[in-house]
Amino acid sequence: MVDRNETKADRQKAFLQAYALRGTVKAAMDIAGINRRATVGTWRGDPEFLEEMDNAARDFRESLEELAFERVKEQKPSHSPLLLITLLNAHWPDKYRPGNAIDDDKARDMAKQLRRLAGQAKKNPADAETADVVKAAQNIADGHRPE
Repeated sequence: MVDRNETKADRQKAFLQAYALRGTVKAAMDIAGINRRATVGTWRGDPEFLEEMDNAARDFRESLEELAFERVKEQKPSHSPLLLITLLNAHWPDKYRPGNAIDDDKARDMAKQLRRLAGQAKKNPADAETADVVKAAQNIADGHRPE
């Protein structure tokens, strides 16, 4: 619940921090203990708040990207990256959804290539190619086909 001694700035800060961590308005409201209509709805009329909300959304999608790179480094061939790819597509479409559309074949190809790259990194963890694997995974995520 909202502490009546908290200022609007305190509530906004708590909401924005939670939004940056969880990526959804509902989760952020629950964590910050605020009501959608009574607070967040009215805050959307504040350009400064909207800018901070955009910054929090950027922080969330960058955390997804960091997670993707960590998963690529640690991924086992049996693990599927499709959920993470889907989240990146949803939260950062201009970067991770080339042409704003991804078909099933493209998704399967991307998953196959990411598994192959993760397998290579796993086989040669001390190898200098690890950086190349991460770079190649980034290129795949950007929609470029591997060589």
